[in-house]
Amino acid sequence: MSKEIEEAKYIITTVFKRSGREALSSSEFPLILSMELRWFPPSQARRFTKWCIENNLLETREREKLTPTFNIKGCNPPIDFKPTIKQWNTEKTLLERIIEYISRNTDEDIETSIEKITSEKQIIPEVAAILTGLKLGIDMYRFLDEVERKLYTSLGEEIKSDREKKNTHTMTTSNTP
Repeated sequence: MSKEIEEAKYIITTVFKRSGREALSSSEFPLILSMELRWFPPSQARRFTKWCIENNLLETREREKLTPTFNIKGCNPPIDFKPTIKQWNTEKTLLERIIEYISRNTDEDIETSIEKITSEKQIIPEVAAILTGLKLGIDMYRFLDEVERKLYTSLGEEIKSDREKKNTHTMTTSNTP
């Protein structure tokens, strides 16, 4: 069993043993993680809950109740257990989400393709990923707004950096006799 799964089981076990219940609503579980145990900020607690469902450690039963998929009686976290918060920062980057989406729809080696397009066209990887998906016939429109924002942000930072360099150069040349 991986360290990640073992730690997730410890977290789930602690939450359920603390609650004294066999099932918790999908809102109660992250609430205990964030408000009672103070292990995660609320948004991260919700992401962790989703991750546990996706990795079959929690399942949704009747009336949206979450239950562990393993026997919590056989799981004994150390007395001083606290999760490694950095490990559970499960938010993926835009590029990671695009690659994951394309990968679900093809068997192609898309990362190599993205790197090649990025290099050849001198564009940001997110745009290259969109182009890769489109070449493979995959509907990529769900990502266009986010990629456009990222592109404008990247361009804005580049323009700002160029202005600062220009201003610094202007100041140094105007101060020379």
